[in-house]
Amino acid sequence: MECQIRPATSEDSAAFSRVVIAALRESNSQDYPPDVIAQVERSFTLGAVSVQLTECTVFVALLDENIVCTASLMKMSSEVFSLTLHIKVARL
Repeated sequence: MECQIRPATSEDSAAFSRVVIAALRESNSQDYPPDVIAQVERSFTLGAVSVQLTECTVFVALLDENIVCTASLMKMSSEVFSLTLHIKVARL
């Protein structure tokens, strides 16, 4: 399996959102109550991801044409805004 990393595009928004929300529900839900998970999920809806693409430098990693990792950096400071690895890939 060869991983490809590239800048995210608007066409990636739905897959980006799915990867992050799935990771939140499957991994983070063990450590946080449902209301916290729901609040964080709102930051990664399709609309919120579309905004991130304009406000952040966003990358995606692909395995077999599927997004398996997302990374967002704040444009002004280069601070990491988010980094998410698909839960199934994390288990490899």
